[in-house]
Amino acid sequence: MTTEVTRPKVSTGEVLVSERQAPYANDVYTENHHFVLDEPKSVGGQDLGPRPTELLLAALGGCISITLRMYAEHKELPLEHIEVRLKRLVAEPQQPPKIIIAIDVTGDLDAAHLKRLQAISKRCPVHKLITGELEVEHQVQRVA
Repeated sequence: MTTEVTRPKVSTGEVLVSERQAPYANDVYTENHHFVLDEPKSVGGQDLGPRPTELLLAALGGCISITLRMYAEHKELPLEHIEVRLKRLVAEPQQPPKIIIAIDVTGDLDAAHLKRLQAISKRCPVHKLITGELEVEHQVQRVA
């Protein structure tokens, strides 16, 4: 089921999430892109797109991959390919949630290169955002 939507104006650095008619489905807009996020049918969604938690993992994995590629290009490392696999582990009671990140790389890289790439992977902006001190302010307002 494809629904034609009017694209709202979204500023640089802003993300707009707008609920669809389908239960739990949302249209997500950035300055230049549009996609849908949803929940799987098993929990009442329509499975029209990834879950919000999957998008968070995708953002983190993509950021790590891009950061490693930029570093490798800058240092002229023989890095041929990067693959980042992320898994969110369900937390035990009284324990924080955990994300496991496996980064597979190909190329003529030695142990020192791998160690440096591991350190650089933690410097991507999304990793720093979600692991550092983060203040989130919610404002709920009624609109006409």
